[in-house]
Amino acid sequence: MAGAPRAYVEAAERWGYLAEGQAHKYGVANGATLLLKIASGESSFNMKAVSSAGARGATQFIPTTRQSYISQYGVDPWKSPDEAIHATALFLKHQGLAAYNPGGGQGYIDYILGQPVGAKGGARTAPSPSSQQPSASSSSPEGAQGALRHIGLVATLVLGGAALIGLGVTRVFGSARGQVA
Repeated sequence: MAGAPRAYVEAAERWGYLAEGQAHKYGVANGATLLLKIASGESSFNMKAVSSAGARGATQFIPTTRQSYISQYGVDPWKSPDEAIHATALFLKHQGLAAYNPGGGQGYIDYILGQPVGAKGGARTAPSPSSQQPSASSSSPEGAQGALRHIGLVATLVLGGAALIGLGVTRVFGSARGQVA
């Protein structure tokens, strides 16, 4: 994706599933895209950004909110792109985009939604009991990729494979789907 550094794209792919509800609410393709739009609009992907209100980092957390996220989730949004995106995804899941910039109203939401970033095909999503995985017997490439992702996810969950969790199931299997543009 033009303009988004790789570290942010990878973080958005990893944590995008947490922002899926907000993405759908605002007509954004997926959670990864919404997270990238926020980082773009808040700081142009600049971890060193500081606002006049004291908000810092790529996704502009104020000190009190930052401390709360460190205490509650062990995530420091000022530390790295991955933690900034992770904290933002948690914020969106629990409080929503409308609460992200208090006082910003619809103008802020429109500004974020208008950011020129997006995702190809969506981010990796958390598994749900009702989700249907493509059959391993499918002859289509998508079915085979889905089966491989499903096998990788099961292996990760069963074995607790730290390497797979750290890299992400879709990165391990090199899926073309789930890559952010």
